[in-house]
Amino acid sequence: SEGLAYLVRAGRADPTNHVVATRLMSELAFRNFALPVGEPLKHATGIFHAEYSKDGQQCDTYAGYSSYRWDLGSEKLLRRVDYENLGITISARAWSPDRRRLAGGSTDGTVRVWDTETARPVVGPMRHEQRIATVRFSPDGHWLGTGSYDSTAKIWDSATGELKATLPHEYTVAVVNFNPDSSRVLTWTWRGEWRVWKVPDGTPVMEKMKTAPTSINASGV
Repeated sequence: SEGLAYLVRAGRADPTNHVVATRLMSELAFRNFALPVGEPLKHATGIFHAEYSKDGQQCDTYAGYSSYRWDLGSEKLLRRVDYENLGITISARAWSPDRRRLAGGSTDGTVRVWDTETARPVVGPMRHEQRIATVRFSPDGHWLGTGSYDSTAKIWDSATGELKATLPHEYTVAVVNFNPDSSRVLTWTWRGEWRVWKVPDGTPVMEKMKTAPTSINASGV
């Protein structure tokens, strides 16, 4: 309809307009279909990861062994950085809040941090005993959380790679997520067990809880 088309145009012009976004999502939910708000951001290989910038104006994607930064208003590629010849297979990745660093966990249990301008490693390797399942920067950028198939999560100083705490679990840790002020971290296993810990010392905040082994929204620990 004309009203829906207007909302789409307004959303493309200002992705940070929460009123427009709310109205648009309401319309789409009511009509029960999804409507693209722009042209596809084309990559040569499959996309493994994508994140919005905080202001909603840009998007970072990771495909193959390269990271891409896109301007969502013009749909133009701003920068591509290639991470070739790593000698490892990346199994999990996350950008720092300022988008200047990219953390990658690999199938050999190591974690590294790269400078996104130069593609050079600046921290690591940091080590788990088995494959990395998830990595996440804290909102303030000071800490890096990792989860592994070795049934542990770990908290690291993201600038130095110093290990601050090892958080034991009984199963693979699939989710590591910090609360908004970076003072706590939630961990969740593939068997549906989740816990909350203090950052950075790893002191448990609450007893182990159990959810269905599907997914969990850990955005507001």
